Amino acid sequence: MRGRGGTAHYTGLVRCGSVWACPCCSYVICRKRAGELGQLLDRHTAIGGGDCMATLTVAHDLETPLKPLREHVARAWQFVVSGAPWKRMRDRYGIQFVRGAEQTIGPNGWHPHLHVLLVTRRPLSSDDMEQLRGWMFKRWAKAIARPHKETGLQFRAPLEHGGDGKPVGVVVGRMRRDEYITKLGLADELASPFTKEGRNGRRTPWQLLHDIWAANGSKKSDVDRWFEYITEMHGARQLTWSKGLRARYALPPEQTDLELAAQEEQGITVYSFSDATWDDLIAPNVGLRIRILQLAESYDPDEAADRITKLVDKAAGLQPVPF
Repeated sequence: MRGRGGTAHYTGLVRCGSVWACPCCSYVICRKRAGELGQLLDRHTAIGGGDCMATLTVAHDLETPLKPLREHVARAWQFVVSGAPWKRMRDRYGIQFVRGAEQTIGPNGWHPHLHVLLVTRRPLSSDDMEQLRGWMFKRWAKAIARPHKETGLQFRAPLEHGGDGKPVGVVVGRMRRDEYITKLGLADELASPFTKEGRNGRRTPWQLLHDIWAANGSKKSDVDRWFEYITEMHGARQLTWSKGLRARYALPPEQTDLELAAQEEQGITVYSFSDATWDDLIAPNVGLRIRILQLAESYDPDEAADRITKLVDKAAGLQPVPF
């Protein structure tokens, strides 16, 4: 079915609602959250507001588990946006934010980092963004250098600049809307991450899952990392909105992952499957399921149904109809 907002979803199914561990539920959840983010940016731009993205990273070691790393990053961000120093900076530029957390895995282990969309009272100049970056870095580095509360792990303070003089620990810059959506983990990437190479040998969790599938689960280290990831991320929020931001732009109250995944929108039925077709062909093939959703969103219902029919026939090994 294609809802009135243009997002396609399957109806008549039980859903798990996991944005972290289920590619199919994640697809629907991310599409709906991306729509909300688009509305925020449209309405904010219409009143003359500005926007930019802050990316905050932390140094990490190969054997450091994901749990303390993720906790430390979250607490460090809370330190950045708390107290009188933050209130002064917030009021100076009229800052509100949407924070997304990303976890990648690479040669040096887990790499949690934050992407934060900052909406400001007015568009910031380059000098404004540099002052904001410098201020955020000092707060961020101070928080990261503190020992982890429960374990006592000591994390290295991030570098402010790399060898080329460019910012490293905290980067602030203006981006296109599609870049904001991608950075916050809401892009339509689920059908294609398996063809992408991670930067510097890093993999997204979906790339990790694909590699496990491709190796038929034979690489124990990858399997262990995947289960660590889905165990630790269970119940975690994908996005955090600053207080009052959704209400200010007349966005509906925030819904849970399961509510978004299970939401039965009114819309148009694009294609219906028999039980046997679903059980034998569609359910076992995650890539096919996502491709069908993309077709349902990309074409008018009649053409989408025709393309889905051809796709399903091909998956069943049937010869294409010559007309």
